[in-house]
Amino acid sequence: MAIDYHANPDDYRRLLRRLQPGDRLLLAPGDYHQGLPLHHLSGRAGHPIVIESGNPAAPPRFIARPRVNTVSLVDVRYVSV
Repeated sequence: MAIDYHANPDDYRRLLRRLQPGDRLLLAPGDYHQGLPLHHLSGRAGHPIVIESGNPAAPPRFIARPRVNTVSLVDVRYVSV
């Protein structure tokens, strides 16, 4: 059963580890300073993992830092950001 997880800058990284095929991670407005490490996430055809704004009128902002990847993809399949 697909789950919608509601996340904020304080808990989104913990919730990333829970995502399964068909789940959505809905990000609250705010500044996200710890990057978006998408590692070892696998959705399925027709059931992708979706990471998106919970409020398109006020999207989250990922703040870049020197010498650190803002978004990192490792072993990722069927994930939509």
